[in-house]
Amino acid sequence: MTCDRAAERPHGLLRIAHNCYAQGFEFRRRQFQEQSDGKASTQNQEGQSRQTSGKRKSSQIEAKGHQNLSRIHRTGPGNSTSERMTVTGRGSIIDPSTIDFQTIVADIETIRRYNPQRFEMEQLTAIVFEDSDKHICVGYKDIRDDEFWVRGHMPGMPLMPGVVMCEAAAQLASYYTQKHDLLGSEMVGFGGLEDVRFRDPVLPGDRLVIVTALVKARRGRMIVCQFQGFVGNRMVFEGSLKGIPLPIDALESAIQNRATEDSNEGA
Repeated sequence: MTCDRAAERPHGLLRIAHNCYAQGFEFRRRQFQEQSDGKASTQNQEGQSRQTSGKRKSSQIEAKGHQNLSRIHRTGPGNSTSERMTVTGRGSIIDPSTIDFQTIVADIETIRRYNPQRFEMEQLTAIVFEDSDKHICVGYKDIRDDEFWVRGHMPGMPLMPGVVMCEAAAQLASYYTQKHDLLGSEMVGFGGLEDVRFRDPVLPGDRLVIVTALVKARRGRMIVCQFQGFVGNRMVFEGSLKGIPLPIDALESAIQNRATEDSNEGA
């Protein structure tokens, strides 16, 4: 099933699962809103001085959020790329509706020049946007009916595993890192994940659009990227990841030693 046929999926367990997710997220959103309203009411009763202090703290937090994405800013209506960017630390890195998916920056063969994953572990279909000044990269994965996880996760109700979504984001970050030689390493490894949130399910037939924004790069040590995933205009997951240089020679030596040990034990 292609992405163009995503809207033709029959109603059933998949749609029920989607609705359950949506209802759950809406319930939690209402709870959060009620708690926020209650806190705001309490603060108002504490007096004008406390309210002024709260505003000052809020401004400090907002300023930090702007600093975290200091490279992502608007420079004026004449810059079409800048118009896509947000200036809030908690908003979308880029508006997915502004991306031209007909313009392919890198197809699967080009991605393979930089990423080592092959076969069922390839989690990118194409790269469609790069901004090397603001270090933003956008790619996508067309979710097929024959993905390796469909049969078992879960039978009759296939939902893309969250770890596979994170792997797709890591591969996009790896592509950008290696293309621009940010780490000075032959291969980039997964160094960690932080603040990951899954907001909506991803189903076979969906196009998962992934966005990464470089936050920090220390050559020879680590890169840090913020990432977000979208289906249509819905953000389905987000978080931040760390990439580290992999010692290829040491890994190859360890694999060879393990193979030698296994061979000696079987002799």
